[in-house]
Amino acid sequence: MKNNLAILLILPGFFLLSCAPKIPQISRIAVKELDYNPLEFSYLKGKGKINYQDDSIRLSATANLRIKKDSVIWISFTKKIELARGIITQDSIVFLDRWHKVYYVYTFDDLSRKFNFKIDYQLIQSMILGEMIMDIENNQSISPEGNFFHVRQVKENVVIDNYINKSIMKVERVEMLEVPTKNSLSLNYGDFQYIDEIPFPFSGIVFLNYINSDEQFTTKIAFNFEKAEFQDRELKLPFNIPEKYDRQ
Repeated sequence: MKNNLAILLILPGFFLLSCAPKIPQISRIAVKELDYNPLEFSYLKGKGKINYQDDSIRLSATANLRIKKDSVIWISFTKKIELARGIITQDSIVFLDRWHKVYYVYTFDDLSRKFNFKIDYQLIQSMILGEMIMDIENNQSISPEGNFFHVRQVKENVVIDNYINKSIMKVERVEMLEVPTKNSLSLNYGDFQYIDEIPFPFSGIVFLNYINSDEQFTTKIAFNFEKAEFQDRELKLPFNIPEKYDRQ
């Protein structure tokens, strides 16, 4: 079940970074001309399949996802029975391992110090939703490239390249690179379907390449929503830690 924890934490968990690179100047478009199409909702409810694969492990599960925008992310992994449940708030991540009857608690401050990179709720929510990880600012470079607008950004010591599909004005690909180590993470979104007239990615693939103890590792996560909907009414986000569970 520790591998299910990897599913929950893989997106923010591998920014192993050091110094900020110099950014090429490729700006061709004013920010005000880029009519990006962000998601606007109160609650999101979704269900789908998630597959995890690294150099030694393969696993799959059904994921039930509920989000209160800019506030709480709730997720449950099942395979006939519930295997794990996690909740992400503005200050922490808590994860229950139902199989081993243990739980984990991570604060964003601790994660940020550990990986030398600012990890917060907004970053995780943006990755799940296929949104811009950072807001576009006037001093960032934007250029048209084929069917995309290419937005290059720097977050402390990470280069982030966003590729926004011109036809639907949604992020279709994100590439993140730490220059000194060449650690990289890429997100590819697809199967855009309209929910309340807003395009939403129903599928995505995450590729992570990183070095640990001089060894090269690759991790792949694929998800496919079977259904997803926005709601105005409040969703239940049930989460409690049983008394018999041990903290790890």
